[in-house]
Amino acid sequence: MDVNQQAVESIMRENRVQHLIHGHTHRPTEHVFNLDGRPARRMVLGDWYEQGSVLSVDARGWMLEGLPLGKTDKREKRKEKS
Repeated sequence: MDVNQQAVESIMRENRVQHLIHGHTHRPTEHVFNLDGRPARRMVLGDWYEQGSVLSVDARGWMLEGLPLGKTDKREKRKEKS
């Protein structure tokens, strides 16, 4: 399930922002849209079940990357104990 675009736009207007970063909805991606005639962006971070995700921001721009989970993952440890 994803968030409602109208709710996103309402929150962004209330807070006078053009960029929104929010937690996972199991759909990590970048949404680019117009908000009141101006470019806006919503970055969705991924969940941490199968892999992690990290958002990097630098002079080149924004990059959403997957982050592989290692054996230190709690779910993996539980599997090993069973």
